Amino acid sequence: MNRDQPKAPSQVRAGLLASSLLLGMPLLASTSPGTLFFSCRPDNDLFRVISARKEIQCVRFDLPREAVHAAPAGAGVLVLADGYPATTTTVEPAVFDEAAAKQLRLFIEYPAALPDLVAGTARRTSLENVVATSGVFGPNLQEMQLLAVHDCHFVELTSDRPLLVAAKVAGFDRAVYGLADTKAYPILFAHPTRDVLVSTTKLSQFITARYAPKDAMQAVWAYVLGWLQPGSATRVLDWTPTVRPTFGRDEALPVAAARQALIRGIDWHTKARMLLSEAGAQEYKRLFAEKEDQSRQPGRSGP
Repeated sequence: MNRDQPKAPSQVRAGLLASSLLLGMPLLASTSPGTLFFSCRPDNDLFRVISARKEIQCVRFDLPREAVHAAPAGAGVLVLADGYPATTTTVEPAVFDEAAAKQLRLFIEYPAALPDLVAGTARRTSLENVVATSGVFGPNLQEMQLLAVHDCHFVELTSDRPLLVAAKVAGFDRAVYGLADTKAYPILFAHPTRDVLVSTTKLSQFITARYAPKDAMQAVWAYVLGWLQPGSATRVLDWTPTVRPTFGRDEALPVAAARQALIRGIDWHTKARMLLSEAGAQEYKRLFAEKEDQSRQPGRSGP
């Protein structure tokens, strides 16, 4: 990959070559200003969307220490949750220290541990929704607006100023009564003592897991990219959701559209197995009873 940057002195290049070979990392001749350094699988949704954009340079590594070691001073590094939800993301203390020494901006998902913070166990949402608790995201994700982060697992951490939280709230697309009387778990927040932006869940699987609304998720990533590279132009990512309307907002509908919508609505009940057999009905009752038991546990509010 050709990038515009002055060549290092020969002794520095030799050191970089030796380090790269020892660490098993790709050797980078140079990197353009604004390059993002990823630690993730090649099929990660965020990496695929960004790497498809020619105006955003990015480099991928398999391990967090490789990405941090390769990144130049002041660069943005993303450590994404490859093991989610079964395994949290482990970053060694020395890697955090190297990132701090190089003044890197580090975004990490689903962390097993963080400097100066106590990470709890990973848990799965039950009746909680993800709620925006700040106006930093702009008009497409306003304060108290809900995000559909399906089957959300998150690491319990504390933050005085979270940007997103998971909480049991009333409302379809907004938390209409706010968060005053409910427990809120941070989902996205800035680390209090480091240049680290923490996502306690895996936000980067927004296509695979069908997170919605799309424009709200675009607002989240525009904020994250802006945080990673302060002073850069706002970058709004685009992708094709796997679940989307058949017709656009301004498209003319064909004559048979109403009939086709009715057929699809009926078919949905069959394909979703809403018409239960006797065994299915018993399983439904069991799952519903489990939900009721969870809502009655001490410290939990009802649905």
